[in-house]
Amino acid sequence: PSLKRGETVVLDRYYYSTAAYQGKDIEDAKRILKKNQKLFPAPDYILFLSISPKKALQRITERNPEKEIFESLPKLQLIDSIFRKTLPESSIYLDSENLLSEALLKEFIARM
Repeated sequence: PSLKRGETVVLDRYYYSTAAYQGKDIEDAKRILKKNQKLFPAPDYILFLSISPKKALQRITERNPEKEIFESLPKLQLIDSIFRKTLPESSIYLDSENLLSEALLKEFIARM
């Protein structure tokens, strides 16, 4: 309804995330992405908070030592690779390895 009214809609994840997390490899992820692109509108902007899989795993472990299925270094490396190979060139990549949320927001606004 909001999109039909011309309102701005902000999502923290979308079909690129579905493809990256559900795909068993890049080709599988591309198939998932293609199906979703037929069903849902393309985003106007994509903001990707970039972090190395190693740093991501470190943060996950600090937050909660008990890991879930997606929380291993090989799986995080695959997810990162899929994101980087499937996101459009127009995507905005922000280095979130060391920046705090306020700095990320300022960087995002500067790039818009």
